Amino acid sequence: MKPIILIRPRVLAGQLGIGRSTLWRWVQQGILPRPIRIGGIAGWRPEDIEAVIEQLRENRKAKSIVAG
Repeated sequence: MKPIILIRPRVLAGQLGIGRSTLWRWVQQGILPRPIRIGGIAGWRPEDIEAVIEQLRENRKAKSIVAG
């Protein structure tokens, strides 16, 4: 069985360059998916975060093309 790798909230906030309160606000706003909880530990699968970051990049590119 393949081990589950989760990015913990503090690590993800650091990677995104945001505070943990912003991280949780983004979850509430639907910008980030809800974390997976295993035994009281919350975290995100790396592939889920990569997909969100790619979507944000695509949205930013589309906005710059429209504005450009």
